[in-house]
Amino acid sequence: MEGSKTVDWCNERCDLVELASFGLAALSLFVLWQTLRHMRISSEKQSRAYVAIKRGRIVRFTPPQAGSDTSVLVFLIELENVGQTPAHRLTADAMIFVAVEPNAKAWRIITIDFAEESLGPSHMRELENEVTPRTWQRLQDELKAMPEGKLFFFGRCEYLDVFGKRHFTDFCLQPPESWKSGECELLMSNSGNSAD
Repeated sequence: MEGSKTVDWCNERCDLVELASFGLAALSLFVLWQTLRHMRISSEKQSRAYVAIKRGRIVRFTPPQAGSDTSVLVFLIELENVGQTPAHRLTADAMIFVAVEPNAKAWRIITIDFAEESLGPSHMRELENEVTPRTWQRLQDELKAMPEGKLFFFGRCEYLDVFGKRHFTDFCLQPPESWKSGECELLMSNSGNSAD
């Protein structure tokens, strides 16, 4: 009888050791999987594309003249890929809006119609827009109706990184008050290039 109890005790102990070994192996696999996952995410973050707004500026301002079709304003926004790999299928656009303050909800209506292209590491892309006399007049009417309003350039660019993930950068710039050629102030930029 004692021998039978000893065998049962040994069997139970062996079962517990096997169970503990299995649990330890499963835990080790889980820790290894998490470590590899974090390494992959970290590697992607370090090596992927990051499209940022380098600067914005007024290239030309011509006061509107009656009967003229010459654009009143030409503004240029420079995008730069500051990442280590290309940004693919890049689309971008910027528009001018009247607002009291930069408000993301007001400018999500932008239609991105810029041709898709790739932007290599350390490469820049210029985004040039013109404001027609008709648009300028509409903006002036909106400014009169909104005494505290100001003009802002709002924009968005979207792209795919080399890992197939989609990212975007939203931005807002304020032109110089004199409207003469010069640098715009970058008020807001989603510099983290968030994933959708």
